[in-house]
Amino acid sequence: MAQNIHKHAQETGILDGSISCAPVADAIGSSSLLSPPSESSPNRSSSLGSGSMDAESPTEYFDAMMNNELVSHSVDEQHKLNKFLFTVDQRLVAGKTNTEDLIAQLNQEIAIKESLSLKNGKNPVKSESACPDGDNESLLQELDNKTKQLMDLQKRQDELETKSKSDIRVLDKEVRFLRSIQEKLKDDLNQYLEEKSELERILQKEKQRRREIVLARKKLISACKDLLHRLQESSVNFLEEGEDKFNVNPSSLSDALGLLTTSDTRISLLLAKAQLLAKDGYGVSGVDEINSITDDDEMASDDEIRKLLSDIIADNTTLRKQINSVVRCALKTTVNPLKDGSVEAPPRKSFLSIFWRK
Repeated sequence: MAQNIHKHAQETGILDGSISCAPVADAIGSSSLLSPPSESSPNRSSSLGSGSMDAESPTEYFDAMMNNELVSHSVDEQHKLNKFLFTVDQRLVAGKTNTEDLIAQLNQEIAIKESLSLKNGKNPVKSESACPDGDNESLLQELDNKTKQLMDLQKRQDELETKSKSDIRVLDKEVRFLRSIQEKLKDDLNQYLEEKSELERILQKEKQRRREIVLARKKLISACKDLLHRLQESSVNFLEEGEDKFNVNPSSLSDALGLLTTSDTRISLLLAKAQLLAKDGYGVSGVDEINSITDDDEMASDDEIRKLLSDIIADNTTLRKQINSVVRCALKTTVNPLKDGSVEAPPRKSFLSIFWRK
């Protein structure tokens, strides 16, 4: 390879001083010996010869792609991508620096060799005695080593660029996958929000219905309490406490009959109200009244219902006992005259007979 480079130098005029240092560097940068053709980087040889990189680097391409693709990407994923991009940039900068250093050293070696060639052209005899073939061979060997280093760096740079492009493609696929997942998650979230809103509406309606039920129950309990209280006030008791006999004097019989008539009238009115209450029920009057209902009111209404039912059962028990006492008293009034004689005595006019006619 050193002989090929030496021959190429003689053909291009490096050794005889026909060209300058800068064109030599350009010739080396564009030569096929230093930079073999590649499909992935057709313009790399000219850029290395001049000591500069391409105008558009993988970093700029990656930034342009990420500006379009990662609009809605999360902060954590963007941090990871930026970290990876920073690492790739460091690798590219290091490769570029090493390449530029080698190119500078190579240009320096070529300049030295050119100056030696000029001196040999002016003083051929002296040059032949001062610069033997061993020095030329060492220079060519050193030039060959620098060329190998340059090619290794170019190969390494190609590998880094290939790896960076591969990583970019992988990241591109990952970004597209994450965007598709994000769209699906957005759809699921919207569906869940709609279901949540629907459940909240149903729950609100159920709460409204329960408040209406509690309010109607409270009104019903209040009306039942009022009817029970008025019924107890309308009741008349002419029985002795603990005895099966009446405590009405014959002289006050007309007053007792008037009390019974008044009680019957009140009881009839209360019965009509009770039937109307069972038929119509109680509706809800206003929104403010409904919103004022709380859970404590619901528990209190349950307690009031239990107490009201207990009072009704107790009152019915008392009425049953009074009916039993009246029946016993009537039986005694009917049986006692039969015991006095063998002939059945005609029934007597008494308060009880008047009561039964009523």
